[in-house]
Amino acid sequence: MIVTVTANTTLDYVMFIDEFMPSYTITAKQSLKTVGGKPANASKVLAMHGVPSLALGIAAGGFGKEIEAILVQLGV
Repeated sequence: MIVTVTANTTLDYVMFIDEFMPSYTITAKQSLKTVGGKPANASKVLAMHGVPSLALGIAAGGFGKEIEAILVQLGV
């Protein structure tokens, strides 16, 4: 098992748009919310390849629960 330690675990919000046009209102066609931070990303990739890992980090409150739920869903 590989242990990763993320000092600054984050929630990343990715918005998909057709075209970026400065000074215009842009509506996202799709959005994605996932866990960020290099060690957390490494744990996600390890899980995708069937390698067991344990992601450690500080994530409190509502964001912490959301981060934990995403990692569990990804198999980390």
